[in-house]
Amino acid sequence: MKAPALKLLLGILVLLANPAWGEQGESVPMSHYLIDSSGSLSISEAMAMPDYGWEPLREAASFGYDTRTYWFKQTLPASTEARLLHVEYPLLDHLDIYFIDASRPIAHFALGDQRPFAARPIPHEDFVVPIPRTQAPVQVLIRVQTESSVSLPTRIWPTDQFHSAQGPRQLAFGIYFGVLLCMV
Repeated sequence: MKAPALKLLLGILVLLANPAWGEQGESVPMSHYLIDSSGSLSISEAMAMPDYGWEPLREAASFGYDTRTYWFKQTLPASTEARLLHVEYPLLDHLDIYFIDASRPIAHFALGDQRPFAARPIPHEDFVVPIPRTQAPVQVLIRVQTESSVSLPTRIWPTDQFHSAQGPRQLAFGIYFGVLLCMV
């Protein structure tokens, strides 16, 4: 009896390990970063920072273990469709996401694994926030302070596509843990 269950468990693990399985959103890496060694930079100060104060990111934002505060920025294209920004790394202690339109903040989300889960606008194991609908491009500024690894993989999803992709993924996790529970 344990052999078929073990085969099913391994099959589900193979599905879950496939990085392309269920990923349909558009990967949007941050374009620039700034290290705030004191951790005291405000959103107003970050917005006022001249372009030459920001370092360009040549690849995905990943800085290893670092307790300094990082700021990231990227300009997102305008859209009147409902979209979500998905930060695919759930181990960030404090994550502040600001959407800027015409040099003023239009939305702020205070997230992180040190903050209450109920404060998340969309209940998900990662960090997912709605992107404001705008007629012009919107800039996103993200402040990260963590004692774990500083990593910021980001993806933009159409809202309906994101929710549709969660069903099969959650079903696979349910089957996996159900089989695991049966084996105990």
